[in-house]
Amino acid sequence: MLLGQVDVAETGVLTQPVLETVGVLARAKPPRWILADSRRGLSDFPARRFKMNAAELAALTGTNPPPPWLTLRRSPWTGRRNGQPVL
Repeated sequence: MLLGQVDVAETGVLTQPVLETVGVLARAKPPRWILADSRRGLSDFPARRFKMNAAELAALTGTNPPPPWLTLRRSPWTGRRNGQPVL
């Protein structure tokens, strides 16, 4: 589980080198279950399973925060892009 709990990039544990290493490990062992969550959004994370709210999904897709029914329609797009489920 990757939890980015800082508001400023490169100030926490999940720095770019760490995320790159996670991406390498995830591609080497694809069935590995890696869940990512970050306050700053998930655009810099390797394609893994993402846990996000509507505002985070909007930031990732470059759109305005959608109403709940549309959030459910956009999350499969993110899952297809990553090749991973979205939670």
